[in-house]
Amino acid sequence: MIAFPRCAVAVTNLSAGVVESLWVSPGGRVFAATRFGLYDCQANCTQAASWRFFSVPFTDMAGVCGASENEVFGVGTWNNTGSLDGAVWKFGGTGWTKLGAVPSTGLVYGCTVSGGAVFVAATGQLGRFDLPSGPGVLESFD
Repeated sequence: MIAFPRCAVAVTNLSAGVVESLWVSPGGRVFAATRFGLYDCQANCTQAASWRFFSVPFTDMAGVCGASENEVFGVGTWNNTGSLDGAVWKFGGTGWTKLGAVPSTGLVYGCTVSGGAVFVAATGQLGRFDLPSGPGVLESFD
């Protein structure tokens, strides 16, 4: 049986849109992805003031996933070069840093962390971003 910490999210008070994805660390820290950015909350997550927002330039965020509080990742569709790549961002305790991209994934829908990699789900494809710094590899499914 898997136990999850209790948490409640003041979804209507998050200023950057609809929550696309939510992940709770084993220690109870809550992370959320909205289309326009990433949030984290350590305590009192029913209060909007408890959430920290991080703007993510050129990225339409779609998912947040992790393995521990030190391994939390946000993924989204990055469109700064005219092509749609899967961007991988990492939470560093106080902010988010872009690690790199999985090239030409199309629209990104979510992620999971396993075996030293972030797996990125996209339209008809699965991307893999090897930690700690890449490269990103794309697998297509026909």
